[in-house]
Amino acid sequence: MQNTQNSEEWELRSTPSGMNTRMGRIAQSVRDKQGKVTPYNLLPISNVDPRESAGAWGHGAGTPYALCDFWTRYIVPRDGVALDPFAGTGTTGLAAKYQRKSWIGIEAMPEYAEIARLRVEKSFHRPVKVDEPNDYNVLEF
Repeated sequence: MQNTQNSEEWELRSTPSGMNTRMGRIAQSVRDKQGKVTPYNLLPISNVDPRESAGAWGHGAGTPYALCDFWTRYIVPRDGVALDPFAGTGTTGLAAKYQRKSWIGIEAMPEYAEIARLRVEKSFHRPVKVDEPNDYNVLEF
């Protein structure tokens, strides 16, 4: 039920990213459910995958595949290129390739760049082009 005491809460507000919200509606939902709600800006993504997570490949700070999949769908245009300046073990590259998008990954650690190359090649049975400048590795697929 709409709170008529503060009509500003119920005005539709737009953020620069294009998200529209009514703060009164969010507050009312929290009150009605006694705080047992998922925030509207939270993605319920698990960071546990013992077979395919970055941790399973030896990287301690991996991003979950589901999050990389969301990012590449949301940010990278159709037929676009996903640029990953911290490629790690290539999870963003996998997400981009499964969506038929190109991927360029940059990784400072040669051992992680090699893992990323192996993961993407294993998944798509195609070689990954690797350029090796002085300080970092560039992978392109």
